[in-house]
Amino acid sequence: MNDTASSWLELAVVAEAEAVEAITELFTRYGYNQGVVIEEPIKPGADGGAEIDPEGLVKVRTYLPLNPENSEEQQAQVQKLREGLWYLGRMLHIEDLQVAEKLEEDWANAWKQYYQVHRLGKRTVIKPPWQPYVPEPDDIVVEIDPGMAFGTGLHPTTRLCLLLAEEQIPLLLAQKENERIKSLDVGTGSGILAIAAAKLGASLTIGVDTDPVAVQSAAENVSRNGLEERIIVAAGSLAVEKSIASGGFYSFPEDAQRVPEALITHAPYDVVLANIIARVLGALANAFALVLKPGGKLIVSGIISEKETEVVQAFEQVGLKILERRSENDWVALLAEKPV
Repeated sequence: MNDTASSWLELAVVAEAEAVEAITELFTRYGYNQGVVIEEPIKPGADGGAEIDPEGLVKVRTYLPLNPENSEEQQAQVQKLREGLWYLGRMLHIEDLQVAEKLEEDWANAWKQYYQVHRLGKRTVIKPPWQPYVPEPDDIVVEIDPGMAFGTGLHPTTRLCLLLAEEQIPLLLAQKENERIKSLDVGTGSGILAIAAAKLGASLTIGVDTDPVAVQSAAENVSRNGLEERIIVAAGSLAVEKSIASGGFYSFPEDAQRVPEALITHAPYDVVLANIIARVLGALANAFALVLKPGGKLIVSGIISEKETEVVQAFEQVGLKILERRSENDWVALLAEKPV
């Protein structure tokens, strides 16, 4: 390829659902801006849209900027991934690593061929800009173009979060007699949860992400939904941790993890949402407790079933009370509360 500035190395592997979190953690060590695409097997839905095929294998992808001047280092990174996948494959069903060169324009648009309007939860509908949709009376339509932010909303973890948000945000509004409530979306990605929270009734939502590509994508989607006055998107995280190489949970440098001023200014929050992997959820337990109001609700997902106990223990150690558990396939979401 001649246009190296817009060329990427796509690394992809097909595996059973139980292997997804382990593969994700491996891919985040090498992928561009820690980005990982989790592509659930899709089949046509009864309403003409798309739905997850629970019997199918999952495809996990990440990308490296193609750099011919540093090809030896990239080849070494790919080899390390192969080795890591080989060890995982001795315990779980994981197929061979697929490596392909992609032009950014081709890569960014290819997935649009199968990304259709789809309903998540009872009321929330995710709609790409290029697809028409006539909403039903009680629908909440979230228009999303995920671009490079890797957040299409098709993953079960997103659906589990939205189901709980659909219940909890209106309930909080009723309890507070429609007073203003504030929400925080940690790891906002393409902004789906932040936008849904605002459309469900949150007066102010802060969405944060350590990935600058995600921050840009989320901000564009907030504007696309006409919510610029109610959603603030900022770069950063809820807590600063050392890198994976130093035994921490981020591959991002500390300056990319800084706690945004907007997050601090508007704390504490009535609702905190986080759809991120279990290891990070556990590490952020104390920070979640600190930014929640007494009686505030924490909705988390991204937990593979065998990691659930670790997350629950981390939350309980900081005084968060588990109220409810939801699951789909091998994924778990939790509803927790900060006691009054």
